[in-house]
Amino acid sequence: MDAETLITLNPDVIFVVNAKGLLANDAAIEKVYNNKAFKNIRAVKNKRVYPIPLIFMYASGTRTMDGIKTFRDGLYPEMKGW
Repeated sequence: MDAETLITLNPDVIFVVNAKGLLANDAAIEKVYNNKAFKNIRAVKNKRVYPIPLIFMYASGTRTMDGIKTFRDGLYPEMKGW
């Protein structure tokens, strides 16, 4: 998704697909938080930007549940751990 569309949509939550592995998650979301063009997006203002590893998106046979839990935890943090 391009930046203009993201700004126009103004989502409550953003998931950033990270192709560099679990250790690069913080760097992936910091790019969103540090982008001045995104400062007025609800997800950025409310600190609701979450990483999701590429393997959770494209290895559905083995990691489907991991991906679902990642989305659940970002969208519904009160349900984390269920």
